[in-house]
Amino acid sequence: MPVQISQGGNRFALGQTESAYAIWPSTGGKPVQKWPKNDEGWAAAYREFQRLEGESGDHYAPDVSLPASSPIVVVQGGSGLGTAALVLGIVGAAFGLIPLFAIIALICGAIAVVFGAIGLKRPGRGRAIAGLVLGLVALALGIWGAFIVNEAVNELEQQLGS
Repeated sequence: MPVQISQGGNRFALGQTESAYAIWPSTGGKPVQKWPKNDEGWAAAYREFQRLEGESGDHYAPDVSLPASSPIVVVQGGSGLGTAALVLGIVGAAFGLIPLFAIIALICGAIAVVFGAIGLKRPGRGRAIAGLVLGLVALALGIWGAFIVNEAVNELEQQLGS
């Protein structure tokens, strides 16, 4: 059985081989420590993984009382703010292409930039970066649209006033 990694952290990974639970450096290589493949071994391995990673480590923390034979589900953390920034950036950029909806583009773009900037500090940074960039695009299109509408209104006023 090849190595199965069930928990990934910033510095270490927790997993199992055919005969033992073990902790490896996240960069790869040989295990730094091994435990017997039973319930107590799993609990000890997970406690050590938590200790090595520290409380600030980004990893999924299952209930240590799970029996060793239980399947382990790894949940990848994501950034809800990054996703929200991406959606708002897309909506803002789409509305920014229509000058009459410049205000919607400006609002969506501004919120996307804020959410994207906050989302950069969380897992799932790709969506946050995309949301931030699209938010800036939406802001630029919104300013451009507001300028076009303002010029059109001024020109209409001049033509009607003459």
